[in-house]
Amino acid sequence: MNRFAVVLCFALLPLQVSRAQDVGTLAGVVTDQVTGAPLGGARVTVPGTRFTVTTGPDGRFVIDGVPTGQVTVRVIRIGYGSSEQTLTVLAAGTTSADFQL
Repeated sequence: MNRFAVVLCFALLPLQVSRAQDVGTLAGVVTDQVTGAPLGGARVTVPGTRFTVTTGPDGRFVIDGVPTGQVTVRVIRIGYGSSEQTLTVLAAGTTSADFQL
């Protein structure tokens, strides 16, 4: 029984490795469109997914593990409105997306 479990684990390992390569990272900065100042506390989401982060005080954000392909990214901050971009996420890479609100 133990040998079977070990063989099964090794047989499924390539599936997990290939799945890991089907994701990428989104990163960027959110700024005030008038002053250019970074906007901390903005919410960055990929609608329809579990991916949601809040920008840091420097306006920067990073979202890891985003599935590859086209995604919509939405940014919103109270008092500033919202913005959306459609981006193409590449496998094992970082896609940049900067927003001005």
